[in-house]
Amino acid sequence: MASTIPRRATRSTERIFILLVAVIMCVSFYQLHTVLQKDFEEVSGRLANGSIMNLNTGKPGERMRTLLQRGHYFKDPRDANLVANIIEKGLTAHTEPIDNIGELNKNNYNLPADMAYANGGQNYRQRVKVSRTLIGFSDADSSLYEQEKRRPMIVPASNALSMGNGTIDGQILTRDNQPASGVLVRLRMIL
Repeated sequence: MASTIPRRATRSTERIFILLVAVIMCVSFYQLHTVLQKDFEEVSGRLANGSIMNLNTGKPGERMRTLLQRGHYFKDPRDANLVANIIEKGLTAHTEPIDNIGELNKNNYNLPADMAYANGGQNYRQRVKVSRTLIGFSDADSSLYEQEKRRPMIVPASNALSMGNGTIDGQILTRDNQPASGVLVRLRMIL
């Protein structure tokens, strides 16, 4: 069966739809531009009052501290000071300008848990306590945790518990698939 609609009519309809889509896209992009333009107009004022910051300008640690305090991100000022110090150290080691905030998740800005617990405030101390609990050290085990950090117990690679016929074994390997030494594994019986 041959098409009963003339070829010119289908081409005209296509052109009308393409023109309609183009108009809708232009209106949408114009609206997006006006919304973003309003946001950009606020930037200089927000930079001045410290509610946003540019990591590539001078005194990034001080600016971060101000941002965290004015934004009420932490209750304890020691937490804001710790973050500001880590940012300052990381940016001095970073030679190129930061082009996106994701850079703060890199190694230059790592915050070891022990440093967070020793120098941080209420928020960071609580985070470290939760982290230690997740790896098996609770407040009651805090002296054991400190002992393991300073001078770990020397235990054999395997123990015969004489609690039945079953066995549990495994290996802990490094990233290079080599056996890891100095790793303490805590097993718990859960009923």
